[in-house]
Amino acid sequence: RSTLFPYTTLFRSLKAAHVPELLKFLGKAPLPEATTKALEEAEVSYASAVAAAQQLTDADVETLSDMPKPSEVIVSVVEAACIALGVTPDYDTAREKLLSSPHLQESIQKYDKTAVPPNVVKQLQRRSAVSLPADALPCVTALNNWIKSLLQLDALSDDIATERAKLSVSPAMQVLCLSVCDIFGIGHLDEDLRSEERRVGK
Repeated sequence: RSTLFPYTTLFRSLKAAHVPELLKFLGKAPLPEATTKALEEAEVSYASAVAAAQQLTDADVETLSDMPKPSEVIVSVVEAACIALGVTPDYDTAREKLLSSPHLQESIQKYDKTAVPPNVVKQLQRRSAVSLPADALPCVTALNNWIKSLLQLDALSDDIATERAKLSVSPAMQVLCLSVCDIFGIGHLDEDLRSEERRVGK
Protein backbone atom coordinates (compact mmCIF):
# COMPACT_ATOMS: atom_id res chain seq x y z
CA ARG A 1 0.00 0.00 0.00
CA SER A 2 1.36 3.43 -0.92
CA THR A 3 2.68 5.71 1.84
CA LEU A 4 0.39 8.35 0.34
CA PHE A 5 -2.69 6.31 1.19
CA PRO A 6 -3.61 8.20 4.41
CA TYR A 7 -3.72 11.45 2.45
CA THR A 8 -5.47 10.24 -0.72
CA THR A 9 -8.87 11.61 0.27
CA LEU A 10 -7.38 14.98 1.15
CA PHE A 11 -5.51 15.22 -2.15
CA ARG A 12 -8.64 14.40 -4.11
CA SER A 13 -10.48 17.21 -2.33
CA LEU A 14 -7.92 19.81 -3.43
CA LYS A 15 -9.33 22.19 -6.03
CA ALA A 16 -7.90 25.15 -7.96
CA ALA A 17 -9.84 27.50 -5.70
CA HIS A 18 -7.84 26.19 -2.75
CA VAL A 19 -4.49 27.32 -4.17
CA PRO A 20 -4.68 30.91 -2.79
CA GLU A 21 -5.43 29.49 0.64
CA LEU A 22 -2.48 27.10 0.33
CA LEU A 23 -0.24 30.03 -0.52
CA LYS A 24 -1.47 31.88 2.56
CA PHE A 25 -0.61 28.94 4.78
CA LEU A 26 2.83 28.59 3.26
CA GLY A 27 3.57 32.26 3.88
CA LYS A 28 3.57 33.26 0.23
CA ALA A 29 0.69 35.72 0.44
CA PRO A 30 2.11 39.23 0.83
CA LEU A 31 0.82 41.93 3.12
CA PRO A 32 -1.12 44.75 1.45
CA GLU A 33 1.21 47.17 -0.33
CA ALA A 34 0.12 50.10 1.84
CA THR A 35 0.92 48.18 5.02
CA THR A 36 4.30 47.08 3.71
CA LYS A 37 5.18 50.62 2.66
CA ALA A 38 4.10 52.06 6.01
CA LEU A 39 6.20 49.50 7.84
CA GLU A 40 9.26 50.29 5.74
CA GLU A 41 8.83 54.01 6.39
CA ALA A 42 8.39 53.41 10.11
CA GLU A 43 11.54 51.28 10.22
CA VAL A 44 13.49 54.04 8.45
CA SER A 45 12.07 56.65 10.83
CA TYR A 46 13.05 54.58 13.86
CA ALA A 47 16.55 53.95 12.53
CA SER A 48 16.96 57.68 11.91
CA ALA A 49 15.81 58.48 15.44
CA VAL A 50 18.29 56.02 16.92
CA ALA A 51 21.07 57.40 14.73
CA ALA A 52 20.23 60.95 15.85
CA ALA A 53 20.47 59.86 19.47
CA GLN A 54 23.90 58.40 18.82
CA GLN A 55 25.03 61.79 17.53
CA LEU A 56 24.28 63.50 20.84
CA THR A 57 27.41 64.86 22.47
CA ASP A 58 28.34 64.68 26.13
CA ALA A 59 27.48 68.38 26.36
CA ASP A 60 24.01 67.80 24.84
CA VAL A 61 23.14 65.24 27.48
CA GLU A 62 24.75 67.21 30.30
CA THR A 63 22.81 70.35 29.41
CA LEU A 64 19.53 68.48 29.76
CA SER A 65 20.61 66.79 32.96
CA ASP A 66 21.73 70.04 34.60
CA MET A 67 18.60 72.06 33.90
CA PRO A 68 17.50 73.52 37.28
CA LYS A 69 13.87 74.12 36.32
CA PRO A 70 12.89 72.14 33.20
CA SER A 71 9.56 73.00 31.59
CA GLU A 72 6.58 70.65 31.75
CA VAL A 73 7.17 69.63 28.13
CA ILE A 74 10.79 68.69 28.82
CA VAL A 75 9.81 66.81 31.96
CA SER A 76 7.17 64.89 29.98
CA VAL A 77 9.68 63.87 27.29
CA VAL A 78 12.31 62.80 29.82
CA GLU A 79 9.78 60.84 31.85
CA ALA A 80 8.57 59.09 28.68
CA ALA A 81 12.14 58.05 27.92
CA CYS A 82 12.45 56.79 31.49
CA ILE A 83 9.31 54.66 31.11
CA ALA A 84 10.53 53.15 27.86
CA LEU A 85 13.95 52.37 29.30
CA GLY A 86 12.73 50.96 32.59
CA VAL A 87 13.68 53.88 34.83
CA THR A 88 11.38 55.45 37.42
CA PRO A 89 9.69 58.39 35.61
CA ASP A 90 11.09 61.13 37.78
CA TYR A 91 13.42 63.89 36.61
CA ASP A 92 15.80 63.59 39.55
CA THR A 93 15.99 59.84 39.05
CA ALA A 94 16.60 60.42 35.33
CA ARG A 95 19.57 62.63 36.19
CA GLU A 96 21.09 59.82 38.18
CA LYS A 97 20.23 56.77 36.09
CA LEU A 98 19.63 57.90 32.52
CA LEU A 99 20.91 61.34 31.57
CA SER A 100 24.58 60.58 31.28
CA SER A 101 26.73 60.05 28.20
CA PRO A 102 27.32 57.53 26.67
CA HIS A 103 24.85 55.58 28.84
CA LEU A 104 21.79 57.27 27.32
CA GLN A 105 22.95 56.73 23.74
CA GLU A 106 23.85 53.10 24.37
CA SER A 107 20.52 52.39 26.08
CA ILE A 108 18.62 53.64 23.04
CA GLN A 109 20.85 51.78 20.61
CA LYS A 110 20.38 48.45 22.44
CA TYR A 111 16.65 48.89 22.95
CA ASP A 112 14.52 46.01 21.66
CA LYS A 113 11.82 47.78 19.67
CA THR A 114 10.01 44.49 19.03
CA ALA A 115 9.37 43.72 22.71
CA VAL A 116 7.73 46.82 24.18
CA PRO A 117 5.31 45.74 26.95
CA PRO A 118 1.68 46.81 26.38
CA ASN A 119 1.57 48.72 29.66
CA VAL A 120 4.64 50.70 28.59
CA VAL A 121 3.02 51.53 25.26
CA LYS A 122 -0.08 52.86 27.01
CA GLN A 123 1.98 55.08 29.30
CA LEU A 124 4.01 56.40 26.38
CA GLN A 125 0.88 57.18 24.40
CA ARG A 126 -0.39 59.37 27.22
CA ARG A 127 2.85 61.35 27.24
CA SER A 128 3.64 61.52 23.53
CA ALA A 129 1.32 64.36 22.51
CA VAL A 130 3.88 67.10 23.05
CA SER A 131 4.86 69.88 20.69
CA LEU A 132 8.47 71.00 20.94
CA PRO A 133 9.60 74.52 20.03
CA ALA A 134 11.98 74.96 17.11
CA ASP A 135 14.82 75.78 19.47
CA ALA A 136 14.33 72.76 21.73
CA LEU A 137 17.47 71.23 23.19
CA PRO A 138 19.06 68.59 20.91
CA CYS A 139 18.73 65.90 23.57
CA VAL A 140 15.04 66.63 24.13
CA THR A 141 14.36 66.56 20.40
CA ALA A 142 16.23 63.28 20.00
CA LEU A 143 14.35 61.62 22.87
CA ASN A 144 10.99 62.87 21.64
CA ASN A 145 11.60 61.65 18.07
CA TRP A 146 12.75 58.27 19.37
CA ILE A 147 9.62 57.81 21.49
CA LYS A 148 7.31 58.82 18.64
CA SER A 149 9.00 56.51 16.14
CA LEU A 150 8.82 53.67 18.66
CA LEU A 151 5.07 54.19 19.10
CA GLN A 152 4.61 54.35 15.34
CA LEU A 153 6.26 50.96 14.94
CA ASP A 154 4.16 49.47 17.72
CA ALA A 155 0.93 50.74 16.14
CA LEU A 156 1.91 49.17 12.83
CA SER A 157 2.65 45.86 14.52
CA ASP A 158 -1.01 45.73 15.56
CA ASP A 159 -2.09 46.46 11.98
CA ILE A 160 0.20 43.74 10.68
CA ALA A 161 -1.15 41.24 13.21
CA THR A 162 -4.64 42.00 11.92
CA GLU A 163 -3.54 41.51 8.32
CA ARG A 164 -1.80 38.24 9.21
CA ALA A 165 -5.00 37.02 10.84
CA LYS A 166 -6.80 37.61 7.55
CA LEU A 167 -4.32 35.22 5.93
CA SER A 168 -5.22 32.38 8.29
CA VAL A 169 -6.75 29.23 6.84
CA SER A 170 -9.42 26.76 7.84
CA PRO A 171 -8.57 23.72 10.01
CA ALA A 172 -9.24 21.36 7.11
CA MET A 173 -6.87 23.27 4.86
CA GLN A 174 -4.25 23.24 7.61
CA VAL A 175 -4.47 19.46 7.66
CA LEU A 176 -4.00 19.26 3.91
CA CYS A 177 -1.02 21.61 3.98
CA LEU A 178 0.58 19.72 6.83
CA SER A 179 0.13 16.48 4.94
CA VAL A 180 1.98 17.91 1.93
CA CYS A 181 4.74 19.18 4.21
CA ASP A 182 5.01 15.77 5.84
CA ILE A 183 5.37 13.96 2.56
CA PHE A 184 8.04 16.26 1.20
CA GLY A 185 9.81 16.81 4.52
CA ILE A 186 9.28 20.54 4.45
CA GLY A 187 10.26 22.36 7.59
CA HIS A 188 9.56 21.74 11.25
CA LEU A 189 5.82 21.40 11.81
CA ASP A 190 4.08 23.03 14.73
CA GLU A 191 2.68 20.60 17.31
CA ASP A 192 -0.51 22.63 17.67
CA LEU A 193 -1.25 22.15 13.99
CA ARG A 194 -0.50 18.44 14.27
CA SER A 195 -3.07 18.27 17.10
CA GLU A 196 -5.53 19.97 14.77
CA GLU A 197 -4.72 17.36 12.13
CA ARG A 198 -5.61 14.56 14.55
CA ARG A 199 -8.82 16.34 15.63
CA VAL A 200 -10.09 16.97 12.11
CA GLY A 201 -9.13 13.47 11.03
CA LYS A 202 -11.42 11.85 13.60
